[in-house]
Amino acid sequence: MKTYERFNDAVQYEIITPLGEYAAQHDVDAIIDELIISSGTEADPQFYVDPDADFWAVVASHAL
Repeated sequence: MKTYERFNDAVQYEIITPLGEYAAQHDVDAIIDELIISSGTEADPQFYVDPDADFWAVVASHAL
């Protein structure tokens, strides 16, 4: 499981990049709400995709 120190990095590399040219055809904010998990501390935040989620099922459920 890949973790990121910055929320925007997690979103970019784990959601926007895999969606590629199809990102505009999805409710990306809703996908983020379902998939990105925040843990750690304020001084050492960690952001990652929920390992139990079915990424493509979540993406499909938020197609515009």
